Amino acid sequence: MFDKTLIFVSRKLGIDFSYMVKSGRWLFLGAVIALSGNFLSSVAFANLLSPEIYGQYKLIFSIIGIIGALSVTGSPLVITRSIAKGYDGTFIKQILLQLKTSVFPIVVGSGVGIYYILNTNYTLGSGIIIASILSPLLVTANLYGSFLEGKKNFSLLVKYQLIHGTVPIILLVLSIFFTDNIFIILLAYFIPNILIHSLFTLRTLKHNVENQMVDVEANNYSLHLSVQGLIGPIATNIDKIIIFHFFGAAQLALYVVAVALPQQVSIVQKGLKMIMLPNLSQRSLKMIKNSAKQRALILFAAGIFLSFGYILIAPILFKVFFPNYIEGIFISQLYSLSFLFLPKMIYSIGLYAQKMTRGLYISKISTPVIKIILFIILTPTYGLIGAVVSILLTQLIELLILIILLHRSKIV
Repeated sequence: MFDKTLIFVSRKLGIDFSYMVKSGRWLFLGAVIALSGNFLSSVAFANLLSPEIYGQYKLIFSIIGIIGALSVTGSPLVITRSIAKGYDGTFIKQILLQLKTSVFPIVVGSGVGIYYILNTNYTLGSGIIIASILSPLLVTANLYGSFLEGKKNFSLLVKYQLIHGTVPIILLVLSIFFTDNIFIILLAYFIPNILIHSLFTLRTLKHNVENQMVDVEANNYSLHLSVQGLIGPIATNIDKIIIFHFFGAAQLALYVVAVALPQQVSIVQKGLKMIMLPNLSQRSLKMIKNSAKQRALILFAAGIFLSFGYILIAPILFKVFFPNYIEGIFISQLYSLSFLFLPKMIYSIGLYAQKMTRGLYISKISTPVIKIILFIILTPTYGLIGAVVSILLTQLIELLILIILLHRSKIV
C-alpha cells in the first residue's frame, strides 16, 4: 500500500520513483518522529503548566522569533541549493556567516529583556535574555540538516532526527513535570538541543563534506533571502504578541493549543520540500512551469482530505488530550482550513529553485505586510477568530501572488 502511494505521488509530482522510494521512506519515518515529539510536548505543556505560565513561555519565543530575523535567516535554503550543485565548502562559509551575524539578535534581545526587567517584569525579561543568547547558537548548530538535505542523505538525517527528536523532548517534559519555573524550562529546551545539534554538525563536517568548493553567489543570495525575510518573523509572531497584549497569557495559551495540532502539517510540507528542492534546483524554469498546475491540484486535493478529516476528529482529540482547552475546538477546526493552501508550496519552491530574487522579494515582503495589517485590524476586534481568519486570508493572497510570479517569469 505504501509503495502504491509513493508511485502515485511521485508520478503526480514529477519526481523519480526510485528517488521517491529511497527518500520517502526515511522522510515518512522522520515525520512520524517529529510529529510524535511535538505532540508529546504539546500535551505536556497543556496539562502540566498553567495557562498563564504557558502563555508567557510562548510569548518569549514569539519575541525571540522576531528578533532572530536580524541574523542571516537565508542560510538553510542557500546551503541546500548549493550542496545540491556540488559546492560543499558553502556549508562552512554559511556557518561562519551565521555566527558573525548572531551578535545582532543577542544584543537586541538582551536590550528587550532589560527593558522588561526595568518595568518590573522580571520573569519575561530574564527569559528573553536567556533565549536571545542561546537561540542563535541553536540556529547555527542546526544547519547540518540543510547540508544533508542538499546531499539527499535523508537516511542519516532521520537517524540524527531520531536522537534530537527524543532525548531533548524527554528532558523538556521532565523539567515541566517537576517545575513551572520558566528559566529552568528554557534551559532544559536549549542546552540539550544545542549540544546534540553541535555534535551532529561536527560529524557532518568530518564525514560528509567531500570538497571545499564554494558557491560564489551563496553569501549574496543568503543576504538577499535574509532581507526578504526581515518582515516574515514579525508576521509569524505578531498574532501571539497582540493576543497577549489585548487578552492576556491564558488566552494566548488557548490560541497556541488550538493551532498546535493543525500546524503539524508543516512537518509534512518540510518533508516534501526536502525531496523537491534539490530536484527542482537542477531543472529548467520551463519544466517547473509546465508541471506546476498538476502538482498544485494534487496538493489541493490532499488539503481537502486533511481539513475535512481534522474537523471530524478535533473534538475527540481535545477531549482526550487537551481537556483544559475544550473551548479551542472551533478555533482549531477553523485553522485547519489552511490545509487548502498547500499548493502554494509548489510555486514557492519553484521560485527558490530558480533563484528568482525579484519574485522572492515581492512575495516575502508583500505577504507578511498584508498579514500584519490583517492581524492588527481583525485580532483586537474579533479575538482568536480574527487571528485565524487573518492567517487564512493571508495564505489565499500569498497563493495568488506566487502563482502570478512563477507563471509571469521569463524563460531564458
